[in-house]
Amino acid sequence: MGTARIPWVLYGDFNIIKNDSERRGGRPRPFVAMEEFNQCIQTCGLLEMCSKGPNVTWCNGQGGQARSWARFDRCFLDTNFLSSFSNVSYQVLARSTSDHSPLVIQMGENLFRYGPSPFRFQYMWTDHLKFYSFVEGVWKREGLAHGLINLSSKLQRVKVALKEYNKSVFGKTNIIITGLEARIDNLESRLQVSFNAEDDSDLLASKLELLTWLGREDIRLAHMAKKSWLKDEDQNSKFFHAYLKAKLHKRVQEMSMSDGRVLQSPLDIHKAAVDHFQEFLGQNSSHAFSNLSDLISPIITNEDNLTIGRDPSIEEVKDALFSIPIDSSLGPDGFGSGFFRVCWDLVKDDLLSAIVEFFYSHMLPRNFTASYIVLIPKVDKPSGFDKFRPISLCSVVYKICSKIIVARMTSLLPKMISQEQGAFIPVVFLRISV
Repeated sequence: MGTARIPWVLYGDFNIIKNDSERRGGRPRPFVAMEEFNQCIQTCGLLEMCSKGPNVTWCNGQGGQARSWARFDRCFLDTNFLSSFSNVSYQVLARSTSDHSPLVIQMGENLFRYGPSPFRFQYMWTDHLKFYSFVEGVWKREGLAHGLINLSSKLQRVKVALKEYNKSVFGKTNIIITGLEARIDNLESRLQVSFNAEDDSDLLASKLELLTWLGREDIRLAHMAKKSWLKDEDQNSKFFHAYLKAKLHKRVQEMSMSDGRVLQSPLDIHKAAVDHFQEFLGQNSSHAFSNLSDLISPIITNEDNLTIGRDPSIEEVKDALFSIPIDSSLGPDGFGSGFFRVCWDLVKDDLLSAIVEFFYSHMLPRNFTASYIVLIPKVDKPSGFDKFRPISLCSVVYKICSKIIVARMTSLLPKMISQEQGAFIPVVFLRISV
């Protein structure tokens, strides 16, 4: 079944749970049985369909403390089905005469979009022979500013140029790949009828071009999937497509509010999320802390301050930049570390000048401090906004400045941290201070 190309769905009463958290009351389920169930799901290449409603689907119908519930009923699908019906889900209805809850599969509408997607640097662009020369021509245009403003201006200029570059040179990779595959099929059909040297040469060139574009598509999908642990030889478009579709399928379908309302419209969920975290993150602390400065002796000397605040060297900037993974999430400016690393010889002087200005002025312009707030679920099926942890996606320049400061402070940690706080020092264990 796992290799079948026909889309298929598997649903019903499996009489087993995936883990012990899927039951309420009753005896623990056999670990071996749960492990076999999970192994079967993985072997068949199944994805669990998104569900709405209660987390448990079965009740033994007994009374008092003998009553127990479990998630015995569920729906699975394969990636072929998910490709055709990306917004499918199932609703868990209330139990009536049966001890099992009915399941209703729903084929939803297409995903809601909030306007055009923001600019994101595509690492696959760097595979093109003319990429570096194109960026060089845009980057080296004369500017009036210097330091941070100069770097910001050049990045904005490159962003505008790369948008047009993507349209004119790359277009849409999947459309190009489909066109090349059709061209190869046509050429092979013609060669099967009668040999033609020109068609034979064109066939070879088309196959080489197809391999190039398939490689670029692998790079694009791997970057989106953030599977940095994969080696080049392990890249596979089918795997990345399946991984991305599985991530997409886990999107939030509904959200329960503290007043009992259940939001199901993407627009309503989005608005409620903004309101919730604006209130949560915008609260001012009302706690009054005692002034303990008289109890703490100065430890950091003027020499230490000068060491931390000195102008960064080009080696420090490079080490900080190259420690940022190429596939790390992008900030609002859309440029990841991959752009700066590939174009290092071109951008290093402007980047160094900008970082040095920050260490002199201790200020970063708004376009470098701006960040995306992304919500990371704390549990598998978050039902409320309190089940999410907000994180910030920052710009590369912001990360470089932070990494340089952290690296410089590392040598001062032993003198800043007391013996009772020894667990905060690398290679020192908590039990040493006990």
